[in-house]
Amino acid sequence: MWASGERPDKKKRADDTQRSKGQQRRERRQATPPRAPWWKVLGVSQEATLEEIKRHYRQAMRMYHPDKVAGMAPEIIALAERRTKELNAAFSQAKRVRSGAAK
Repeated sequence: MWASGERPDKKKRADDTQRSKGQQRRERRQATPPRAPWWKVLGVSQEATLEEIKRHYRQAMRMYHPDKVAGMAPEIIALAERRTKELNAAFSQAKRVRSGAAK
């Protein structure tokens, strides 16, 4: 048996895994384009009311929701998933901005 109870190469593998996870994170960050402002993502003016924001969000979600494109090509599905995440993030930010302005 080994003195520490672990195989000597186990630590090396764990270090390699951590490095590759960190490298993957950096690559993802670099591959992600800078985020557009929420009003551009949702297709509204910066002064839009919450009702207008909701209407545009729902309209875009009807088009890009992953369930709507389930039978299509993988590229289309990936695009719809990415766009849905962008829309959700923009809508969340818009709600925060609008609710903060109302206080």
